[in-house]
Amino acid sequence: MVSQATPIPTLAGEAAPTTVDQPAPAPAEAGAGWTNYDNSNFVYALARQGDSLWAGGDGGLVRWNLADGSYAEFDRTDGLASNRIHDLLVDRAGILWLATDSGINRYDGQTFTTYDEADGLDSPWIQVLFEDDAGGLWAGSHGGESGLNYYDGQRWGPPPIPPLPLEYPNVRALAGSETHGLFVGLEDQGLAHFDGESWSVQTAADGLPAEGVLGLLLTEDSLWASFDPSVVRFGLETGDMETFPETGVYAMHQSAQGELWFGGDWRAMRFDPSAEDWQEFDTTPGPIPGWQVTDFADGDGGTWLGTYGGGLAFYDGRRWEVWTVDAELGGNWIEAILQDGDGAIWFTHPGSGLSRYAPD
Repeated sequence: MVSQATPIPTLAGEAAPTTVDQPAPAPAEAGAGWTNYDNSNFVYALARQGDSLWAGGDGGLVRWNLADGSYAEFDRTDGLASNRIHDLLVDRAGILWLATDSGINRYDGQTFTTYDEADGLDSPWIQVLFEDDAGGLWAGSHGGESGLNYYDGQRWGPPPIPPLPLEYPNVRALAGSETHGLFVGLEDQGLAHFDGESWSVQTAADGLPAEGVLGLLLTEDSLWASFDPSVVRFGLETGDMETFPETGVYAMHQSAQGELWFGGDWRAMRFDPSAEDWQEFDTTPGPIPGWQVTDFADGDGGTWLGTYGGGLAFYDGRRWEVWTVDAELGGNWIEAILQDGDGAIWFTHPGSGLSRYAPD
């Protein structure tokens, strides 16, 4: 059943946890523009909400005040369904949603509301959140009968479309648009597509490189799907499928200039759709530190790349710059990157916290 935590006292127009906001921690020694925030919890997801940056992971939720650097920590005692957070989403109304292993939280600025199986979810283990063009909210689950859940503005329940034609689908990725329908990446059952009338499912038997989809990226004319063995591009108008033999791609990103970036084991790839041109950058001993590229974000004049074990790299189209824990960065293992509305870039470090870079 829907459960609501006791409203949390507000601070400067925003909600605060049971314990008051703490002042910004003394940053680790860093270069100009860098601030490092220590946190021993693993952070997997970031979301921007007004003047707040939210970070979720294995140890609950942290809200950072972007104006003054202060922060507040939230956990189950403050109303979270679980301290393990898989995904964060801020919808177009400014509401924060949390996907956890014990249900979904909705945060309206004062109160955390929890939704679980009693409220219509097919499973408490929610892996991914997605907002469609009409403002509908979707949640992909693990271990449920249907794999998909939908919020109609009042309650959670089955989506307003036919169910996935699969038994116990585990949903790992979601993408879609009003024009091209809904795409569902599954852990071990391929790729499903609802075109507005019916479902189709593609698996390895249909030419996919594997049954497990790692991620989805929808661009103007293509759907990109990453698998452990390779990356596949589906033409949205033609229906053509093209496979690129890039192994272990875990991160995909489209820059503001339209270039596509793909990151994975031992390399990053940049693709120019207009020229159909690929450019490959290797990790150590190449220009990218670390053995795996984990995430991307647009920066001022270039692209940021996060790595596991090698810190951070920035590429402006001509040259590379690298930051490590021995220099400005708060940790050499980076899980996710987010650019906030003020031009600052935030980086999560599994087990060691966050870094923020605000260029002059």
